[in-house]
Amino acid sequence: MKLTTKYLLALITAILLLNLSAAEAVKPSRTSGMGSLAYTGPAGPAGAVGPAGADGPAGLRGPAGPAGLQGPRGVDVPVHMVGDSYQGGIIFWVDSNGQHGLIAARADQSSGIQWYNGTYFATNATADGIYAGAKNTEIIIATQTNVGLACSDPSSTAIYPYYCSTFSHPFVSMPPAITGNYAALVAANYSVQDNGVTACTPSSTPVGEICYGDWYLPSHIELYLLFTATNVELNLAHAMYWSSTEANAYLVKVIGTQYGPPFTNGGSSKPSLYPVRAVRAF
Repeated sequence: MKLTTKYLLALITAILLLNLSAAEAVKPSRTSGMGSLAYTGPAGPAGAVGPAGADGPAGLRGPAGPAGLQGPRGVDVPVHMVGDSYQGGIIFWVDSNGQHGLIAARADQSSGIQWYNGTYFATNATADGIYAGAKNTEIIIATQTNVGLACSDPSSTAIYPYYCSTFSHPFVSMPPAITGNYAALVAANYSVQDNGVTACTPSSTPVGEICYGDWYLPSHIELYLLFTATNVELNLAHAMYWSSTEANAYLVKVIGTQYGPPFTNGGSSKPSLYPVRAVRAF
């Protein structure tokens, strides 16, 4: 096919116009603040999102701790009750856990004996309460022994001149101090085997048999507990009994049943003759 000159010129013109239109379509705008026209190419496409990182390995579980050690087995201990025969006598008071308490002798150690050793003076054995009688008994014996020895030795200088002379009291005439028996000493000297009847002597105490010799004159409170213990056969045959609790230089607290239920008064005179019932602690 043969193209004419006119047709060829028209074709060339159309191609030029088409190229010009395409150039105008991608021509960028003027960039603000620049001294001449600046052209920036179109932004490239966004890159693809990278893949997620792999999970790390799981942590290792620590080993189980050792089992706790089993505690030792508890030790069985006896529980004591009021009225039990125990260690040379009869229990008449126990503490809240039944492990400790007070024991009374099965019989009186004296049916009637004076409290003092022959003279009025304050021994300062005024403690009261549970277990207080033991300390009172020690004090009474120590002080009265010192006074008695000082006054009974004519060759020595009396260290207690006031107590070593005959002293007139409104109710009793006092002899000089003596070193004989009195309530606290009788209680302290008591000893008995486990059966509460057999005295402790080298000939009567079998080998291996326990002899209990730590008895004392009960405090005022201990004596009251002794009288008020229930279901206990203590054979308290007398109306009044000595305690070890001193009221003052002349009087000692006593408890008895002379007028009915156990009662106490302001104190009885030290030369009075009252029975003794020894007790001990366990």
